[in-house]
Amino acid sequence: MTGPRHEMILASAGSGKTFALTDRFVQLLAIGARPEQIVALTFTRKAAGEFFDGILNKLASAASDPANARELAIRTGASRSEPAAFLSLLREVIDAMPRLSLSTLDAFFARIVRSFPLELGLAGDFEILQEHAALLERRRVLQRIFKSTGNEPDESQRNFIEAFKRATFGLEEKRLAARLDSFLNDYHEVYLSAPDGALWGDPKRIWPDGCSWLGGGQGAPGGALRDWATTAPIAEKQQRRWFAFLDALELWAPGATPPREMTYVIEKALAAWDSLARGNAVLEFDRKKQELSRSACSALRAIVLHVVGGEIQRRLETTRGIHAVLDGYERVYQDAVRRAGRLTFADVQRLLQGGPALCAAADAARTRNSDPLFEERRLLIDWRLDGQFDHWLLDEFQDTSAGQWSVLQNLVDEVVQDDSGRRTFFYVGDVKQAIYAWREGDSRLFREIFNHYNSALTGRIAERRLDSSRRSGPAILAMVNRVFGDSQALAALFPRQAVQRWSGEWRNHESAVASQTGQSAWIFAEDEEARFDAALRILRETNPLERGLTVAVLTQKNDTAARLADHLRRSGGLRAVAESDQHVCTDNTLTAALLALFQAAAHPGDTLAREHVLMTPLRALIEGRISRNSVDRPPITTPASRPAWSADALTRELLQSIHSNGFEATVEH
Repeated sequence: MTGPRHEMILASAGSGKTFALTDRFVQLLAIGARPEQIVALTFTRKAAGEFFDGILNKLASAASDPANARELAIRTGASRSEPAAFLSLLREVIDAMPRLSLSTLDAFFARIVRSFPLELGLAGDFEILQEHAALLERRRVLQRIFKSTGNEPDESQRNFIEAFKRATFGLEEKRLAARLDSFLNDYHEVYLSAPDGALWGDPKRIWPDGCSWLGGGQGAPGGALRDWATTAPIAEKQQRRWFAFLDALELWAPGATPPREMTYVIEKALAAWDSLARGNAVLEFDRKKQELSRSACSALRAIVLHVVGGEIQRRLETTRGIHAVLDGYERVYQDAVRRAGRLTFADVQRLLQGGPALCAAADAARTRNSDPLFEERRLLIDWRLDGQFDHWLLDEFQDTSAGQWSVLQNLVDEVVQDDSGRRTFFYVGDVKQAIYAWREGDSRLFREIFNHYNSALTGRIAERRLDSSRRSGPAILAMVNRVFGDSQALAALFPRQAVQRWSGEWRNHESAVASQTGQSAWIFAEDEEARFDAALRILRETNPLERGLTVAVLTQKNDTAARLADHLRRSGGLRAVAESDQHVCTDNTLTAALLALFQAAAHPGDTLAREHVLMTPLRALIEGRISRNSVDRPPITTPASRPAWSADALTRELLQSIHSNGFEATVEH
């Protein structure tokens, strides 16, 4: 039976993307596709679970209600609309659950590797590390790096430490292990994508035509600017700004965080950069303008060149240091983890791409072309997968990376170019919501793939848009449309190519809940103090508390929320509370002691947690002075003869109680 068309859906926020995906799945079932022939991939386990639940709920609802059955049949084009037909499909999906391919991209790639280990060069047993296991392996590698055979570190350890200092210059961190964890979490995958050291921190590669900020002089002529500020006809407050700037400049070094006294003036100078070069700049300090002399313009320009150039040089050095750290870490990780058959999801993807997932660090820059048999083996794998799957549904496609697409491309090619009408490709997303560029997600793929397939045959992939939002009312969407749909305003703010891409995909949003009332406004304020005052003014005007209403004020950071709540309480007398002020369940000594007890049990080496418990009544648990009582559940007890600190016994008994009885019963006891 002929299936539905290949389709791309651009779905705005709240417009029913998951609804469209589940409808598509049911539609494929209705035309005779077996559940195991359908691949539906998304980015998170939560989304995959919601997708599966949506399919079951739709089929169950249609199987139990004739009206729902008719409605679902109309939407999906099913030839049969009676509940019995959908009950049969529901049973088919449930029976096929162990064989379904409804998962995340990572899980699907891992499944391929498990199915074809020998073809991919994996010999013997291997395991795919979950997040916690991967973290433990990372720490094991770091322990191996820092393990000393004598009193002094060897050459490789000294090189690693020195590279880490270069890579983290200016960053204070007392907990080295935590800093290293964060560092590797941020940069390790980037290194594996580009392991060649020549790509890191080379200004000639970054700026082939040269960088005007580099080589701007060896020093900053602060004296000339100080002489001008001393005699210039400017207000006392402006003069203090200049002196504070120059004093801070004398204490600053590249890599150190510049104080506000410096950044305030530098930001003003950059905004007037062209006029500084001409020698006729006018800067505004604290809402008062001042005209700089030609010599002051020259001195300030030289200072900014010195500061910016110094920062760039320091970051180039830091980048080279980052590569040196990662290169040293990767050599040990390769031998200790990957060669032992323990792979991360990222390793799995690189393995399927033919990249450097399992090769030695020294050969990490090789491409798939260095293995002449790789392409042949991968084609054989794709051939076998192609015989298994006929329908592809890809969710959140705007966040797909080129590497992920390269794994799927051959399979999708076969489906899209099949003229039998029995195979389909369907992908959905919203390029406006692309958020995974940091993980190599490339929103350009969304349109490029559509254009690629349609260039061979117009209309091969149909385009559909979902712009009616069920999530927001008309007032919110009117503001969204006015701000983000104004191509002229965007053109004045952003690069031309970016504006063209955005405007080419933009469609005004509509509200599916037109009866929902509300108001929205975009209010601008110069700084944080002005924003806080504006929030207070709005709260006073609307007076929600007297009307029995509550108000949510959203900020980007917890510390901003705390400052705002303090301002509303202090200046407005409002009963404002910041979420960052509330430490749920940890703002009392009892819970803190219980958490310390669990920490001591899970991590016997945590002496801080142990000593915390010893200062509380829970000390009796550790010292074995609690006897059995008449509760139904096995209590946490210790023999009276046990030593004062028996970490193994505490760990065994407390964790066993949590496992058997749960946290609630354990805490209650």
